[in-house]
Amino acid sequence: MKRPTFRLQTVLDLRAKALEDAETVLKKAVFALESLRTKKQATLAEADRVADAVCASSARQTASEREAGRQAYLHYTLLAAEIEKQISAAQEQVNLCRKKVVEASRDHEILLRLKEKWKKNLEYEEAKKEEALLNDMSNARRFFAAKADAAATQ
Repeated sequence: MKRPTFRLQTVLDLRAKALEDAETVLKKAVFALESLRTKKQATLAEADRVADAVCASSARQTASEREAGRQAYLHYTLLAAEIEKQISAAQEQVNLCRKKVVEASRDHEILLRLKEKWKKNLEYEEAKKEEALLNDMSNARRFFAAKADAAATQ
């Protein structure tokens, strides 16, 4: 007898793969977000270092040296602002990825529950068949026992 198969197993496998893919994309997005945050911190630290160097210099500086220091500080602060915009975009991407993971997880869970119901129904049908066979066997035993008793009394 051929073992029954779950017809939606291929769909279940595809949903599991989609869930894995969504989780992988989410991990990459979170990693990118964290690297941007680290980059921003490093940029701000460098801007602070340049500002401290400009302000704390005890030696006399030429106007061009002071202007170069100001330009370097401006460069780092503008770079930090640009990185902040990238962080916002990356945060939106992470939120989108989280939504996709939730949707993929939900779809996968629905199919897993459907498969469990299918298994329970299959087990129930098998149990009904076994019960019917046992009833048939006990009825046949009683019938033959009654027939044997009737033949013995004659």
